[in-house]
Amino acid sequence: MKRSPLKRKPYYLKRTSKLRKHTKLPIGKLKKQLLELAKRHVRERDGRCIMAGSNGRACGGGLQASHIFPEGIYHSMKFDPQNMIAACYGHHIGWWHKNPLEADIWLRNHIGQEQYDYLFKLRDAYKEKIWFEKELKELLDATKNNLENYSELYSPYRPLCQPE
Repeated sequence: MKRSPLKRKPYYLKRTSKLRKHTKLPIGKLKKQLLELAKRHVRERDGRCIMAGSNGRACGGGLQASHIFPEGIYHSMKFDPQNMIAACYGHHIGWWHKNPLEADIWLRNHIGQEQYDYLFKLRDAYKEKIWFEKELKELLDATKNNLENYSELYSPYRPLCQPE
């Protein structure tokens, strides 16, 4: 087998920035841990699939925390418990993501118009929010042993106050 005409650098000459790896790693881990805590809080807060109806019968699959505004687009909102609802796997993947228009109408009826409008104002306010490592550490340390009060502990980091 012939060697390609492009000569590759030996592995020991490749440039690697160890400093960059170490500065990004902790904030990534912090975000991942905080997101898991937020999702666990939402599952405990709601207790069951909120799309199941008033009879409270079990739905299809395990309980998941679903973001109202997608965490991939709205990065700053991904830790906010007001941006999450608890849904079973069947409703989350099989209905929420596949029927966004119906999900929007259902959400508006379920949470009320005032809270629905507040979520959109909150979404716009979060566009300016940047999470710093210090904030993430404070919130993570405060919520690790006090998960049931996650919503109250999160409030100071929210750009808007709760509607009255």
